[in-house]
Amino acid sequence: MSDSSSTATASSDPAASAAPSDELPVDQFVPPASTIGTVRAALRLVGIVLWTLLSCITYVIPMDLLCDAERAGWLPWPGVHAVRARIVQFFFRVTQYIVGLRIHATGEDPKPPFLLVSNHLGYLDVFVFMSHLACALVAKREVRSWPLVGYLVKVGGTIFIDRNSRRDVLRINDRLEKAMQRGQGVIVFPEGTSTAGDRVLPFRASLLAPIAASDRPVHYASLTYRTPGEDAPAYQTTAWWGDMEFAPHFWRMLATPRIDAYVHFGRLDGDTDDRKEIAEHLTDEVRRYFDPIPGADEAVAVAQPRYLRRA
Repeated sequence: MSDSSSTATASSDPAASAAPSDELPVDQFVPPASTIGTVRAALRLVGIVLWTLLSCITYVIPMDLLCDAERAGWLPWPGVHAVRARIVQFFFRVTQYIVGLRIHATGEDPKPPFLLVSNHLGYLDVFVFMSHLACALVAKREVRSWPLVGYLVKVGGTIFIDRNSRRDVLRINDRLEKAMQRGQGVIVFPEGTSTAGDRVLPFRASLLAPIAASDRPVHYASLTYRTPGEDAPAYQTTAWWGDMEFAPHFWRMLATPRIDAYVHFGRLDGDTDDRKEIAEHLTDEVRRYFDPIPGADEAVAVAQPRYLRRA
């Protein structure tokens, strides 16, 4: 990580916890992997690369091209998008096992077509939802530039939104409704940024405009992570927040023996089309089931004010 990223986890020493983040060692923010962890990360990375190449060549890219043809009116098969969602789900399900990710779900899984909102802890959320559900994402356009993950979510049918353009909401509304008509499930992360797992930020009403404009019920998910041992806490190795750099964080995530994702699904039924009311209700429901990642609050206290720089 760069010097500007030297936000560290809280120490057991109160004096150290109160120290400015720039005075703490960089490697405390993303802890170095052990020798065994390094070997594990290397093997998993090779597995991901080979599986991605095989999948993209054989069916992921061909299905993406067919979906583009359907949207352009060249292919009279609207169901191709639902088929692609199932294929992408299979891809991420295998990838989930490669990276050592285990998903523990409670509540009732939404059935396509659906609209679902969730709190956001980082790029690993994509692996969780796209392996557990046949779905697409509504994501900020910057996600396209994320290494590997950006490309995978693109071919998975992600709907990219320009959050700096109010006019883009109309386009997203249209894309969202068409996705529903094709039988797709769509997920939105309305916090607007990823967190360390210490809390759920208030959902942004502006990001819920497509949901407010729809007459469909809204599903929600409350997501958190756990990792074994104390040398690689989840707020460092699974949550991706603040000024964390992608490459060292992704490598450390791969080195972690096991990652447990706990997600609770629920449904919000209401007759209001007020975006602010919907945002407040969904925030309350997600917070009700959210279990903070241990130690994340102390880490955030040290990392301020860089914590939400990615917003």
